[in-house]
Amino acid sequence: MAWPTSYDTFTAPGSTLDSPPHSTLHTELSTRMTVLQQTLGLTPQGSVATVRARLDALDLAASGAGAWTDFTPTLANVSTGVGSVVARWRRVQQYTCAVRYEFNFGSGSSISGQVTASVPFAPKTGSVQAGTYTAIRFGLTPRSGTLYLTSDSTIRFVREANTSGLWDGTGPLSVGLTGDQLVAFVTYETQSALP
Repeated sequence: MAWPTSYDTFTAPGSTLDSPPHSTLHTELSTRMTVLQQTLGLTPQGSVATVRARLDALDLAASGAGAWTDFTPTLANVSTGVGSVVARWRRVQQYTCAVRYEFNFGSGSSISGQVTASVPFAPKTGSVQAGTYTAIRFGLTPRSGTLYLTSDSTIRFVREANTSGLWDGTGPLSVGLTGDQLVAFVTYETQSALP
């Protein structure tokens, strides 16, 4: 039996069992119930309580609406002084991860070389993936640029478009002002399926 291509209309029973015939009603209903069971299978809810709950979970996974989760990144050559670094990740799809960093600099901030940051899950082998950052109050001028992530799980921050090299504290992205902030974002393909 095939799934119907239009909604069924069932004849309401009359005041007697022969108008329409009682057996006709039973046949119509059992035919449609058979189609439903064959289409949905024996456990359409899967491992959750209801079919609705299963569909909602699939929508959530596909939409990337998962919650942001804090993690502690490995940083190289940067100290925020009395500031902070907030790092968060979220699952976008089975093999896609979004990562956000917020560097808040304060008294005692310093950079001793090229700044790098780690990601929580290994990127796809052999891949180079790009993201963006925005620097606020560095020299009192907002600045932005790109970053890239290599398969060694390390993010490197590229200086502004009009300069060359990576972020190392020289040039326009030198740290020193309390209140300097850098926000970075990257969405990347992971090597393994995400939790």
